[in-house]
Amino acid sequence: MAGVLQEASEPALSALLAAVGEYLGIRFAPKETVEALVMSEPSWGNPEKKASYLCYDPDTPERCGRWVAVDNRTGDAWTESFKSAGIAIAWLRDEMEADEAHRRDGTQG
Repeated sequence: MAGVLQEASEPALSALLAAVGEYLGIRFAPKETVEALVMSEPSWGNPEKKASYLCYDPDTPERCGRWVAVDNRTGDAWTESFKSAGIAIAWLRDEMEADEAHRRDGTQG
């Protein structure tokens, strides 16, 4: 599977991530989009931004994780970083609390 993803064109990979994200209820976004969301004023009144976001950040220290998950469903941009995309997705989907997610992921909360 990894070889298939490495060979996929960027538009095809973007389309795949969009489809998976729609199914999961998570927006896969570039690092810059997530940073802007987290650094902006609370988006309580902007329904367009109220969603869950996930991005891969290769610059995040390994001890903190590489997948940045932002739960902005309430407009508060709750943010956590995980090593595992699966754990990040589980946290975004309310399948586990942040403490449990970090314990399973081996990352700091």
